[in-house]
Amino acid sequence: MKRKFSGPELKILLWKAANAYNIRDNEEALHQLPEASPAAYAWLMKEPKEHWTRYLFDKSSASADNSSNFIESFNKVINTLREKPILNLLEGIRKQVMTWIATRKGEGELGREGRTNSEAEAGKDKKGSLDL
Repeated sequence: MKRKFSGPELKILLWKAANAYNIRDNEEALHQLPEASPAAYAWLMKEPKEHWTRYLFDKSSASADNSSNFIESFNKVINTLREKPILNLLEGIRKQVMTWIATRKGEGELGREGRTNSEAEAGKDKKGSLDL
């Protein structure tokens, strides 16, 4: 799409439509798109909205990001390991993925004020109310 259709106004409208959290915002952005580029609008309407519109994405997704940050991080790790033999390459990838999982798990366990859920439970006083 980038090769066929370009321009700052078109880019803003496309991202506005793609990142809309509800149908109203999506339709508002799409309504402005034919004025900017009828050909881009026609091309976009050929694609199923489920593939590019946030409000139709699967709600069970674990991430609110609509970007390729994971891929960029992964490529950065791979670039440092590319010259290594295949077993060392795979071991390096395994270690990095385990580190990412452990970091995310640790962040997920942190409750309010940086305490883990078990620390928050331990902060209850003898009457059973939380020490806030």
